[in-house]
Amino acid sequence: MAAHRCRGLRRTLRLSVCFVLVVGLQPRPAAADRDLYAEAVNALRLEHGKPSLQPLPDPLETENVLYQALLARQILLGGTCDHDASRWSAFQTTIARQGLQPLGEVIACPGWAGTWQPGALAKQWFESDVDRRVLLERAAATHISCNRFLEGTLEVVLCTTWRRP
Repeated sequence: MAAHRCRGLRRTLRLSVCFVLVVGLQPRPAAADRDLYAEAVNALRLEHGKPSLQPLPDPLETENVLYQALLARQILLGGTCDHDASRWSAFQTTIARQGLQPLGEVIACPGWAGTWQPGALAKQWFESDVDRRVLLERAAATHISCNRFLEGTLEVVLCTTWRRP
């Protein structure tokens, strides 16, 4: 287990550095807790008799972080907490030939930093009919990527589920 966390941390740090160097945008992903949200979702999936969703391979994780960062920026700076259908469609089209495809996403709207604790947030998502469908009931889902983004004193958490083509 420790080795897995170490690999994940190295991957997280590498992706975070890539994100900062390539994009140079705020908000920034909170690298230290990247896997905690996915682990909380998977714990609830197991309680419901569903298999765990796997983490994304590094190249797709990098693409996903870039997509999520743009959406997080729009949410945190734009004042509207909602999906961006045109950005989502463009992301799905761009990624379509890379082995896995984005399937769905859930959003924890902006809150003060520290608001969205992984276990409590996963439970809240599972209480929402729409979010539960995305995280639990879509049989095609095989992978997940969750990220918490910070901008000043605010945070937003985004999880994207993925499927095999």
